[in-house]
Amino acid sequence: MAQGFSARKAEQMIREALKWRSENKIDTWEDSKVFSEFEKDYPIFIDGSDRENRPIVESYFGDWNVRSIALQGKMKQLILYSLRGIERATTKLRERQAQGNNVTQWILLLNMDGFNVINQACPACLPLYLGYVSQYEKYWPGTIFRSLLINTPDSFEIVLNLIRPIMSPPTRAAFKVFSSNKAEWKPYLDNLIDPAEISDWFDGKKERKPAS
Repeated sequence: MAQGFSARKAEQMIREALKWRSENKIDTWEDSKVFSEFEKDYPIFIDGSDRENRPIVESYFGDWNVRSIALQGKMKQLILYSLRGIERATTKLRERQAQGNNVTQWILLLNMDGFNVINQACPACLPLYLGYVSQYEKYWPGTIFRSLLINTPDSFEIVLNLIRPIMSPPTRAAFKVFSSNKAEWKPYLDNLIDPAEISDWFDGKKERKPAS
């Protein structure tokens, strides 16, 4: 009985995921220009791997003006743009698996320097975090190995208190928040990732243009 229930539940989840992907036109995201303004101002890079060949998603989140986007009525688009990073990372996973690599998870790196309550934790901003975490848990659960935030100010606790309750235990365990103390986060990153694989946003060797 339990096995049958699990099968039915899995089938239902697949149907819901396919419906969601169709409604949000996920399969056309790479060809669409709908995210062009976000790509310019708030780039998300997926061009590195950790020491176990897991794809790395990078962004300088401290520079994102979430409030401005919310006031323009583009919050849904911003959430979908953020989720595209997950979609791209999991696509890379499938490509590597097809090549015979035993890799099933990816890594998220966010530089939070510049984060402030007005532009990133205002009431109109909060749907971004709820949308990102809830959709991840529903459609890509268990795929993240580590979510690492560096240069995180104390004010980010507002967001943490909001999203922790909707995280699954594995997601909470994967979530690591570091302050601006480089002596704490740098050794952690170096143990996980070759500096040649990440940008100078994370004290790596890849040169990125300034985030702002």
